[in-house]
Amino acid sequence: MLRSVGAIVFGARTYRMFADYWPQADPVAEPVAVPIRELPKFVVSSTLAAAPWDADQSATVLRGDGVAAVRGLRERIDGDLVIWGSLTLVDALLGAGEVDMLRLRVVPVLLGGGRPLAPPGTATRRWRLARVESFGGGVAVLEYHALA
Repeated sequence: MLRSVGAIVFGARTYRMFADYWPQADPVAEPVAVPIRELPKFVVSSTLAAAPWDADQSATVLRGDGVAAVRGLRERIDGDLVIWGSLTLVDALLGAGEVDMLRLRVVPVLLGGGRPLAPPGTATRRWRLARVESFGGGVAVLEYHALA
């Protein structure tokens, strides 16, 4: 999944969760630890003064409008941008029509409540199912590409 990724973008809350775990994650137990550690990281935030990752690396904090920040990154970064979690940022990007691929992980647990994937008022957009991958425990990853 990360082969085509040029950078990871987070909102502040998701960045904090990642920074608490992934810099020390064991690459034997977590095969994605190495690419997560090595890829450039950006945090869209109006509250973080800095975004340290580990002793050798920090994430770059992007201020201002998240949609404009991601558009600017697209012009500077070779490869795809992955927005991991970061629902507020994803809501803004979906609302602006800036998302061209969705990779959804389905975990078979009934919560009884939650929130919609797209915020109310998001323009209708059509998607094509491009790939399905299943894993143990009934987990599935669904990849959708936006139709023009």
